[in-house]
Amino acid sequence: MKRNNQVTLDGLIEAVRAEIAIVRGERIPAAHFTVRTDQPELGGLHPAVAYGRLAAEIVVFSETAQEAKAPLEATVRGWLRTMWQDGQPHVVLVADRVTFHLPSEVRARASAQLSAYMRELSSA
Repeated sequence: MKRNNQVTLDGLIEAVRAEIAIVRGERIPAAHFTVRTDQPELGGLHPAVAYGRLAAEIVVFSETAQEAKAPLEATVRGWLRTMWQDGQPHVVLVADRVTFHLPSEVRARASAQLSAYMRELSSA
């Protein structure tokens, strides 16, 4: 339920984990990550997930930022989804747009790597 449920977070993307998810019977890329907006003990650590091309962008930009030893600052927009685990509600941000705030040379390298990765996927 996306209506009346929009969220925008500004912070650091961390702990990126890629996988292949089954969504409506189809295999698509997924990226699980956290957005750190403040200290965790102050409630500033937010779980998030992205699917499809956006997941690939998050993984590639994260790897490129790590190689450059640059923090992956971003604005993440999406909606909240509640999932139940062990009888407890667990809220996750489902990202539908991410704007990366990186130095131009790191952004250019990540964009080139993403383009190559997407070409590779489409030819497979």
